[in-house]
Amino acid sequence: MAMCKDVKYLSRRINVVGKVERKVIPRIVDTKNGPTKVCGAFLKDETGEVRLTLWDSDAERIRNGYTIKIRNGYARPFRGEKYLSSGFFGSIDIISTDPDYDSENCTAPPPPPP
Repeated sequence: MAMCKDVKYLSRRINVVGKVERKVIPRIVDTKNGPTKVCGAFLKDETGEVRLTLWDSDAERIRNGYTIKIRNGYARPFRGEKYLSSGFFGSIDIISTDPDYDSENCTAPPPPPP
């Protein structure tokens, strides 16, 4: 499993876990396959952070504070910075929607009593 700091050295088959931060509002862009939603965010772990591009349904379903796992992602430079994306063959799994979830120790605060 790669860490956020490792993404700048990798380009394909990236597997990483981190927390989504500073996500912007999705916008519509024209691509060769037609209009699609896209938005930017940052993925952060204990080693640092990397820019993240969210496409289509991921742009709406992923929110700030979510801990996610990207499988088989890729990174490529855009305007001088490297961006991580799940791409066509990758996937994004939501590990936790709790902003206090600690992916390093796989713990979350206990739920409040009923």
